[in-house]
Amino acid sequence: MSESKTVFKDYSNGLDILASEIGPKFVEYRKHWDNAKNIESSGPLQIDFELLDNCNQRCIMCPRGYLSDSDEYSLNTNARLSVDDMKSAIDQAAEGNLYCVGFSIGEPLLTKKELYAGISHAAQKGVVDIILTTNALLLDEECSNRLLESELTRLHVSIDATTPQTYSQIRGKGFERVIKNLNYFLKRREELNKRLPIVRVSFVEQEQNRHEKADFINQWVNKVESVSVQTMLLSPENKDIAAYDIEAHEKKFDCDYPWKMVEIVANGDLYPCCTFCGLNHLKLGNIKDTTILEAWEGKKMQAVKDGLADESLRVCSVCQRF
Repeated sequence: MSESKTVFKDYSNGLDILASEIGPKFVEYRKHWDNAKNIESSGPLQIDFELLDNCNQRCIMCPRGYLSDSDEYSLNTNARLSVDDMKSAIDQAAEGNLYCVGFSIGEPLLTKKELYAGISHAAQKGVVDIILTTNALLLDEECSNRLLESELTRLHVSIDATTPQTYSQIRGKGFERVIKNLNYFLKRREELNKRLPIVRVSFVEQEQNRHEKADFINQWVNKVESVSVQTMLLSPENKDIAAYDIEAHEKKFDCDYPWKMVEIVANGDLYPCCTFCGLNHLKLGNIKDTTILEAWEGKKMQAVKDGLADESLRVCSVCQRF
Protein backbone atom coordinates (compact mmCIF):
# COMPACT_ATOMS: atom_id res chain seq x y z
CA MET A 1 0.00 0.00 0.00
CA SER A 2 1.21 3.48 -0.85
CA GLU A 3 -0.38 6.34 1.03
CA SER A 4 -0.26 10.11 0.61
CA LYS A 5 -0.84 11.66 3.99
CA THR A 6 -2.76 14.65 5.22
CA VAL A 7 -2.14 15.38 8.88
CA PHE A 8 -5.07 17.19 10.49
CA LYS A 9 -3.27 17.77 13.74
CA ASP A 10 0.09 19.34 13.01
CA TYR A 11 2.74 16.68 13.50
CA SER A 12 5.30 19.38 14.27
CA ASN A 13 3.81 19.46 17.77
CA GLY A 14 4.92 15.87 18.26
CA LEU A 15 8.31 16.56 16.70
CA ASP A 16 8.74 19.55 19.01
CA ILE A 17 8.10 17.26 21.97
CA LEU A 18 10.66 14.78 20.67
CA ALA A 19 13.21 17.55 20.16
CA SER A 20 12.59 18.84 23.67
CA GLU A 21 12.80 15.41 25.27
CA ILE A 22 15.68 13.98 23.24
CA GLY A 23 17.76 17.07 22.56
CA PRO A 24 20.17 18.30 19.86
CA LYS A 25 20.78 14.90 18.27
CA PHE A 26 17.11 14.65 17.35
CA VAL A 27 17.19 18.14 15.82
CA GLU A 28 20.28 17.13 13.84
CA TYR A 29 18.54 13.97 12.68
CA ARG A 30 15.45 15.80 11.41
CA LYS A 31 17.53 18.37 9.54
CA HIS A 32 19.36 15.53 7.84
CA TRP A 33 16.06 13.72 7.14
CA ASP A 34 14.49 16.78 5.54
CA ASN A 35 17.55 17.34 3.31
CA ALA A 36 18.63 13.76 2.73
CA LYS A 37 19.26 14.14 -0.99
CA ASN A 38 21.63 17.04 -0.39
CA ILE A 39 23.60 15.62 2.55
CA GLU A 40 25.93 12.68 2.01
CA SER A 41 25.33 9.97 4.57
CA SER A 42 27.68 7.16 5.60
CA GLY A 43 24.69 4.87 6.14
CA PRO A 44 20.90 4.82 6.40
CA LEU A 45 19.29 7.33 8.73
CA GLN A 46 16.55 4.79 9.45
CA ILE A 47 16.04 1.04 9.37
CA ASP A 48 12.55 -0.42 9.28
CA PHE A 49 12.20 -4.03 10.43
CA GLU A 50 9.65 -6.69 9.65
CA LEU A 51 9.99 -9.06 12.58
CA LEU A 52 7.39 -11.55 11.32
CA ASP A 53 5.98 -11.94 7.84
CA ASN A 54 2.38 -12.00 9.00
CA CYS A 55 -0.34 -9.99 10.68
CA ASN A 56 -3.34 -10.73 12.88
CA GLN A 57 -5.60 -8.73 10.55
CA ARG A 58 -6.33 -8.79 6.81
CA CYS A 59 -7.25 -5.19 6.10
CA ILE A 60 -8.94 -4.58 2.79
CA MET A 61 -6.50 -1.80 1.80
CA CYS A 62 -3.35 -3.73 2.72
CA PRO A 63 -1.54 -6.08 0.33
CA ARG A 64 -1.55 -8.71 3.08
CA GLY A 65 -5.29 -8.74 2.54
CA TYR A 66 -6.00 -8.04 -1.11
CA LEU A 67 -2.80 -9.69 -2.47
CA SER A 68 -2.75 -12.62 -0.05
CA ASP A 69 -3.68 -15.07 -2.84
CA SER A 70 -1.50 -13.48 -5.50
CA ASP A 71 1.03 -15.64 -7.33
CA GLU A 72 3.23 -12.61 -7.85
CA TYR A 73 4.08 -11.88 -4.21
CA SER A 74 5.17 -14.06 -1.32
CA LEU A 75 3.25 -12.76 1.70
CA ASN A 76 2.23 -14.05 5.13
CA THR A 77 4.86 -16.81 5.10
CA ASN A 78 5.50 -16.66 8.88
CA ALA A 79 9.19 -16.06 8.22
CA ARG A 80 10.74 -14.64 11.37
CA LEU A 81 13.74 -12.34 11.75
CA SER A 82 16.04 -13.57 14.49
CA VAL A 83 17.08 -11.34 17.37
CA ASP A 84 20.73 -11.90 16.47
CA ASP A 85 20.21 -10.78 12.87
CA MET A 86 18.23 -7.75 13.99
CA LYS A 87 20.90 -6.72 16.50
CA SER A 88 23.64 -7.27 13.94
CA ALA A 89 21.87 -5.02 11.44
CA ILE A 90 21.52 -2.27 14.05
CA ASP A 91 25.18 -2.66 15.04
CA GLN A 92 26.30 -2.33 11.43
CA ALA A 93 24.14 0.70 10.68
CA ALA A 94 25.17 2.37 13.95
CA GLU A 95 28.72 2.51 12.54
CA GLY A 96 27.31 4.85 9.91
CA ASN A 97 24.63 7.43 10.48
CA LEU A 98 21.71 5.60 12.13
CA TYR A 99 19.23 7.80 14.00
CA CYS A 100 15.94 5.92 13.76
CA VAL A 101 14.67 2.34 13.98
CA GLY A 102 11.11 1.43 13.07
CA PHE A 103 9.10 -1.69 13.74
CA SER A 104 6.33 -1.11 11.26
CA ILE A 105 5.79 -4.01 8.87
CA GLY A 106 3.37 -6.83 9.58
CA GLU A 107 2.21 -6.75 13.21
CA PRO A 108 5.23 -6.28 15.51
CA LEU A 109 3.27 -7.16 18.66
CA LEU A 110 2.99 -10.74 17.42
CA THR A 111 6.69 -10.98 18.30
CA LYS A 112 6.89 -9.08 21.57
CA LYS A 113 10.10 -10.74 22.76
CA GLU A 114 11.95 -9.69 19.62
CA LEU A 115 10.34 -6.24 19.68
CA TYR A 116 11.40 -5.49 23.25
CA ALA A 117 14.92 -6.72 22.49
CA GLY A 118 15.08 -4.53 19.40
CA ILE A 119 13.94 -1.39 21.21
CA SER A 120 16.47 -1.94 23.97
CA HIS A 121 19.35 -2.69 21.63
CA ALA A 122 18.63 0.27 19.37
CA ALA A 123 18.68 2.60 22.38
CA GLN A 124 21.95 1.08 23.60
CA LYS A 125 23.45 1.86 20.19
CA GLY A 126 22.49 5.52 20.41
CA VAL A 127 19.40 5.46 18.19
CA VAL A 128 17.34 8.50 19.17
CA ASP A 129 14.01 7.75 17.46
CA ILE A 130 12.36 4.34 17.91
CA ILE A 131 8.95 3.85 16.29
CA LEU A 132 6.33 1.14 16.69
CA THR A 133 3.43 0.90 14.25
CA THR A 134 0.67 -1.45 15.38
CA ASN A 135 -3.03 -2.21 15.16
CA ALA A 136 -3.03 -2.32 19.00
CA LEU A 137 -5.04 -5.53 19.26
CA LEU A 138 -2.26 -6.97 21.44
CA LEU A 139 -1.46 -3.72 23.26
CA ASP A 140 -2.75 -5.06 26.58
CA GLU A 141 -1.93 -3.52 29.97
CA GLU A 142 1.23 -5.55 30.45
CA CYS A 143 2.50 -4.59 27.01
CA SER A 144 1.58 -0.92 27.51
CA ASN A 145 3.54 -0.77 30.74
CA ARG A 146 6.49 -2.54 29.17
CA LEU A 147 6.56 -0.07 26.29
CA LEU A 148 6.15 2.92 28.59
CA GLU A 149 9.17 1.72 30.56
CA SER A 150 11.19 1.34 27.37
CA GLU A 151 13.02 3.82 25.14
CA LEU A 152 10.20 3.88 22.56
CA THR A 153 9.72 7.41 21.21
CA ARG A 154 6.68 7.06 18.92
CA LEU A 155 3.62 4.82 18.93
CA HIS A 156 1.60 4.77 15.70
CA VAL A 157 -1.80 3.09 15.90
CA SER A 158 -3.83 2.23 12.80
CA ILE A 159 -7.58 2.40 13.50
CA ASP A 160 -9.50 3.65 10.42
CA ALA A 161 -12.95 3.85 12.04
CA THR A 162 -15.06 5.23 14.88
CA THR A 163 -17.61 2.40 15.05
CA PRO A 164 -17.37 -1.40 15.33
CA GLN A 165 -19.43 -1.78 12.17
CA THR A 166 -17.07 0.22 9.97
CA TYR A 167 -14.01 -1.25 11.66
CA SER A 168 -15.22 -4.78 10.92
CA GLN A 169 -15.68 -3.96 7.23
CA ILE A 170 -12.11 -2.70 6.95
CA ARG A 171 -10.09 -4.57 9.58
CA GLY A 172 -12.26 -7.29 11.09
CA LYS A 173 -13.01 -7.90 14.75
CA GLY A 174 -11.52 -6.12 17.74
CA PHE A 175 -12.59 -2.47 17.63
CA GLU A 176 -13.60 -2.27 21.28
CA ARG A 177 -10.39 -3.96 22.37
CA VAL A 178 -8.25 -1.55 20.36
CA ILE A 179 -9.96 1.52 21.83
CA LYS A 180 -9.72 0.09 25.34
CA ASN A 181 -6.04 -0.71 24.88
CA LEU A 182 -5.12 2.69 23.48
CA ASN A 183 -7.11 4.59 26.12
CA TYR A 184 -5.31 2.61 28.82
CA PHE A 185 -1.95 3.43 27.24
CA LEU A 186 -2.75 7.15 27.16
CA LYS A 187 -4.09 7.11 30.72
CA ARG A 188 -1.07 5.24 32.00
CA ARG A 189 1.33 7.57 30.19
CA GLU A 190 -0.35 10.51 31.91
CA GLU A 191 -0.17 8.79 35.30
CA LEU A 192 3.55 8.26 34.81
CA ASN A 193 3.92 11.93 33.84
CA LYS A 194 5.68 10.92 30.64
CA ARG A 195 5.66 12.77 27.32
CA LEU A 196 7.11 9.86 25.35
CA PRO A 197 6.27 7.97 23.36
CA ILE A 198 4.19 10.44 21.40
CA VAL A 199 1.10 8.85 19.86
CA ARG A 200 -0.27 9.07 16.34
CA VAL A 201 -3.56 7.53 15.21
CA SER A 202 -4.23 6.97 11.53
CA PHE A 203 -7.27 6.74 9.30
CA VAL A 204 -6.94 5.46 5.74
CA GLU A 205 -9.84 7.18 4.02
CA GLN A 206 -11.86 4.96 1.68
CA GLU A 207 -15.44 4.34 0.63
CA GLN A 208 -16.27 2.27 3.70
CA ASN A 209 -15.23 4.88 6.28
CA ARG A 210 -15.39 8.29 4.58
CA HIS A 211 -18.54 9.19 6.50
CA GLU A 212 -16.63 8.79 9.80
CA LYS A 213 -13.63 10.97 8.98
CA ALA A 214 -14.80 14.08 10.83
CA ASP A 215 -15.83 12.06 13.87
CA PHE A 216 -12.46 10.29 13.88
CA ILE A 217 -10.57 13.58 13.89
CA ASN A 218 -12.78 15.00 16.64
CA GLN A 219 -12.50 11.84 18.71
CA TRP A 220 -8.70 11.88 18.84
CA VAL A 221 -7.48 15.40 18.17
CA ASN A 222 -7.33 16.36 21.85
CA LYS A 223 -6.07 12.98 23.05
CA VAL A 224 -2.99 12.29 20.95
CA GLU A 225 -0.13 14.22 19.41
CA SER A 226 -1.04 13.47 15.80
CA VAL A 227 -4.13 12.50 13.84
CA SER A 228 -3.22 11.35 10.34
CA VAL A 229 -5.82 10.94 7.59
CA GLN A 230 -4.39 9.12 4.60
CA THR A 231 -5.57 8.57 1.05
CA MET A 232 -5.77 4.94 -0.03
CA LEU A 233 -3.64 4.04 -3.03
CA LEU A 234 -3.43 0.33 -3.78
CA SER A 235 0.01 -1.04 -4.60
CA PRO A 236 0.23 -2.08 -8.24
CA GLU A 237 0.87 -5.71 -9.13
CA ASN A 238 3.49 -6.67 -11.72
CA LYS A 239 0.93 -6.76 -14.53
CA ASP A 240 -0.19 -3.25 -13.57
CA ILE A 241 3.40 -2.00 -13.57
CA ALA A 242 4.02 -3.43 -17.04
CA ALA A 243 0.83 -1.97 -18.50
CA TYR A 244 0.83 1.41 -16.76
CA ASP A 245 0.99 4.46 -19.04
CA ILE A 246 3.57 6.60 -17.28
CA GLU A 247 3.36 9.43 -19.80
CA ALA A 248 -0.36 9.86 -19.13
CA HIS A 249 0.09 10.54 -15.40
CA GLU A 250 1.86 13.18 -13.37
CA LYS A 251 4.00 12.40 -10.37
CA LYS A 252 2.17 12.53 -7.06
CA PHE A 253 5.40 12.78 -5.05
CA ASP A 254 9.18 12.71 -5.45
CA CYS A 255 10.56 9.70 -3.63
CA ASP A 256 13.65 10.25 -1.51
CA TYR A 257 13.52 7.11 0.62
CA PRO A 258 16.67 5.52 -0.89
CA TRP A 259 18.60 8.49 0.49
CA LYS A 260 17.08 7.96 3.95
CA MET A 261 16.44 4.36 4.86
CA VAL A 262 16.59 0.65 4.27
CA GLU A 263 13.93 -1.93 5.04
CA ILE A 264 14.76 -5.41 6.31
CA VAL A 265 11.99 -7.98 5.92
CA ALA A 266 11.64 -11.13 7.97
CA ASN A 267 13.67 -13.37 5.64
CA GLY A 268 16.58 -10.92 5.78
CA ASP A 269 16.10 -9.31 2.38
CA LEU A 270 17.06 -5.64 2.12
CA TYR A 271 15.07 -2.98 0.26
CA PRO A 272 15.45 0.79 -0.27
CA CYS A 273 11.86 1.59 0.74
CA CYS A 274 8.74 0.08 2.28
CA THR A 275 6.46 -0.19 -0.75
CA PHE A 276 5.07 -3.63 -1.52
CA CYS A 277 5.34 -3.10 -5.26
CA GLY A 278 9.13 -3.06 -4.86
CA LEU A 279 9.34 -6.58 -3.41
CA ASN A 280 9.92 -8.21 -6.79
CA HIS A 281 12.06 -5.43 -8.24
CA LEU A 282 14.23 -3.57 -5.73
CA LYS A 283 16.01 -6.16 -3.60
CA LEU A 284 19.45 -4.91 -2.55
CA GLY A 285 20.66 -8.19 -1.06
CA ASN A 286 20.22 -10.20 2.11
CA ILE A 287 21.74 -9.56 5.51
CA LYS A 288 23.19 -13.09 5.43
CA ASP A 289 25.28 -12.13 2.40
CA THR A 290 26.01 -8.41 2.73
CA THR A 291 26.35 -5.79 5.42
CA ILE A 292 24.01 -2.84 5.79
CA LEU A 293 26.71 -0.36 4.82
CA GLU A 294 27.78 -2.45 1.81
CA ALA A 295 24.18 -2.47 0.59
CA TRP A 296 23.85 1.26 1.28
CA GLU A 297 26.93 2.11 -0.76
CA GLY A 298 26.49 -0.65 -3.34
CA LYS A 299 25.73 -0.63 -7.05
CA LYS A 300 22.12 -1.76 -6.60
CA MET A 301 21.27 1.14 -4.30
CA GLN A 302 22.98 3.56 -6.66
CA ALA A 303 20.99 2.09 -9.54
CA VAL A 304 17.77 2.80 -7.63
CA LYS A 305 18.83 6.41 -7.03
CA ASP A 306 19.83 6.83 -10.67
CA GLY A 307 16.58 5.24 -11.82
CA LEU A 308 14.59 7.68 -9.73
CA ALA A 309 16.56 10.61 -11.08
CA ASP A 310 16.20 9.77 -14.78
CA GLU A 311 12.86 7.88 -14.63
CA SER A 312 14.51 4.73 -15.97
CA LEU A 313 13.37 2.50 -13.11
CA ARG A 314 9.83 1.67 -14.13
CA VAL A 315 8.56 0.32 -10.81
CA CYS A 316 9.56 3.59 -9.09
CA SER A 317 8.08 5.74 -11.84
CA VAL A 318 4.79 3.88 -11.54
CA CYS A 319 4.80 3.99 -7.72
CA GLN A 320 5.17 7.77 -7.74
CA ARG A 321 2.12 8.08 -9.99
CA PHE A 322 -0.15 5.14 -9.10
